[in-house]
Amino acid sequence: DKSNTKADHPNGGRTHDWFYLSLSKGRWNDIVDITDPTTLGLIAGVIIVLLFVASGIRIVRPTHRAVIERLGKYNRYQEPGLIWIVPFVEKQISVNITEQMTEAMEQEIITKDNLNAKVDAQVYFKVEPTEPSVKASLYNVYNYSQQIIALAQTSLRNVIGGKDFVE
Repeated sequence: DKSNTKADHPNGGRTHDWFYLSLSKGRWNDIVDITDPTTLGLIAGVIIVLLFVASGIRIVRPTHRAVIERLGKYNRYQEPGLIWIVPFVEKQISVNITEQMTEAMEQEIITKDNLNAKVDAQVYFKVEPTEPSVKASLYNVYNYSQQIIALAQTSLRNVIGGKDFVE
């Protein structure tokens, strides 16, 4: 003998409805059957989708520009701001576009009149904030900052080596 009937249930026997409007009370009442496999699957699915979307959110700072690679191949160039990438498929690589300073190590150079001179230098450089410049800094050389230092040292040796010590 069942003591509860359909009419006794607050929503008229619809036990698997998520929401119902109780007109007699004039308010929304939430009924969620947490043990229902459909409800659990839906909640788990929503959580997984939210985590997937949230894991793709990236920020490109105003002092940087970004290149997005999809499966290891160049896909697009990104300006500063909030961006979204496809997680596990795309990768963001940021390049600093501010002026940077580095030391060129001290070198001993032989001048044109065969005298030894010790020379060190400071190198200032920056990557231009354009798509071709950012792509070139990533794809045309292995490490652009080391390449710039090596180029500065070579240029310094050539310039000082071509001068007399008195110059």
